[in-house]
Amino acid sequence: MILPESTGVGSENWTSTYETNVSNEITQGCDDLSNYYNRVAGLRPTWTYHHIFGRTDARAQIAVEPISNAHPSSSSCSWVDTIYTNLGYADSGCIEKGRHHGGDVRTSDGTDWAFDIFVANSVADSDGLFSDSYFAYAYLGGPFEVQTYDNDGWGIGQMNKVTRHETSHIFYALDEYSSSGCQCTDSSGYVSYPDQNC
Repeated sequence: MILPESTGVGSENWTSTYETNVSNEITQGCDDLSNYYNRVAGLRPTWTYHHIFGRTDARAQIAVEPISNAHPSSSSCSWVDTIYTNLGYADSGCIEKGRHHGGDVRTSDGTDWAFDIFVANSVADSDGLFSDSYFAYAYLGGPFEVQTYDNDGWGIGQMNKVTRHETSHIFYALDEYSSSGCQCTDSSGYVSYPDQNC
């Protein structure tokens, strides 16, 4: 979990209470994914958490207020890129840096997968959206997902649900709601089996 803190700009400031709220909700969302999986016990995910909170960790301190900007994308991910640079990665672009970071964490922890969840503070923001109206997304397969503190209208009390959804994308699950444009014949991931649940 990476919670960026802007230095000297904006009105969004993390507190230990907000950090605890995020940590609890993300942990609950990931635990839910473990509990829902009941097919092959040996494949049930377990989790190792690392917290990088910009309020107290300079590696997650940046010059901009994330919520006041467009969502980080593969073509423009300035503050995510800065944080990965602060973590010691010099690859070209945030996706490459995120994959490198994830690989190092995976090796260090002895796990099969690693990814980051960035949460932009939006407590003082009027709608909990980035300036381009995004609030939560993840790249299929990682290396990271992004959320805002109040996730549009979902609110911090339902961040666990948003975490479940976005983290499923990290493991190559596709969207299944009609406005996503999904098709029941769509497939993704290592198994590449048609979703059939659009």
